[in-house]
Amino acid sequence: MLGFVGPMLRRTSGLAAVAAALLLVACSRDGDHHGAVAPSADPPAPATTDDAAPAAPAARTFATAAEAVQAVLDQTHPRVVGFGEQHELRGATVQSALTRFDRDIAPALIPHLSDLIVEIWARDACGDKSAAVNHNVQQMTQRPATTENEVVKLMTMTKEGGVQNHVIHLSCADYDSILDGKGEVDYEKLLLLVTDRLFQVANGVLTARDAKGPPAPGRTLIALYGGALHNNLYPYQSTADLTYAPRLSKRAGDHYVEIDLYVPELIENDQLLRSEDWYPVFQKQQSTERVALIQRGPRSYILILRKGLAKPAPAAPAVPR
Repeated sequence: MLGFVGPMLRRTSGLAAVAAALLLVACSRDGDHHGAVAPSADPPAPATTDDAAPAAPAARTFATAAEAVQAVLDQTHPRVVGFGEQHELRGATVQSALTRFDRDIAPALIPHLSDLIVEIWARDACGDKSAAVNHNVQQMTQRPATTENEVVKLMTMTKEGGVQNHVIHLSCADYDSILDGKGEVDYEKLLLLVTDRLFQVANGVLTARDAKGPPAPGRTLIALYGGALHNNLYPYQSTADLTYAPRLSKRAGDHYVEIDLYVPELIENDQLLRSEDWYPVFQKQQSTERVALIQRGPRSYILILRKGLAKPAPAAPAVPR
């Protein structure tokens, strides 16, 4: 799941449904590094399509991330694309995947998008209870403050570009369902709930598009943005319940594609990812000049973003005269 979006969203994008502060929690692939789901050595579940999988992960390089994403769209012609990221934690010194999605990918994607579904929900939808739960989650996930700005930027940019934005809605009953007997957050239940809500929102958008068509000519693509767990088309058995992708792919007639966005510095010490068969390809292809697109399986891609892109230094405070 992704970070924390404050009331500025009301002012900048006019999205009444998410006027209150929002939570966006980032999840890693095939296991939650915060302890909700234990890593597993289970083999990935069998592919659910007849597409021919590559014998080994294959990679191509591109000058820009937008070019790599366009190559995937040209090859697969999806109806739905699920973007997942390896989340950023406080103290990171390199630009996040979300920052680069905002800057490099979203502007080129917007003319093709009818809808964008972002993995966020209102913090105060159920008063003190939801505020306390979301404060707990915020502390646990350690999202940097800049995540809020990047989510606001993304949703403002897409709205201004004619895209219909969607978020998750949690009720008081939903908040009750994720608390254990001690009143603490059960993170596995939270992940399951978010997975189900993401599917419900996407299914609703698909149903509306089936009935009415896209809002403008050429806008045939629906995108989701969140953590690189929920979008997993071929999950491990231990995390199969935590991804919307197989159900959504079936609903979309197998016209679903997943693209994970990985920042090299944020995954090079990740022991779970180091065990993946594509990791040696990543080690060879990471670059300060180009991005690398690795095909992990049918309609499943990893986009390795450029290495060495440092965050800009914070502006120095003004000196009183």
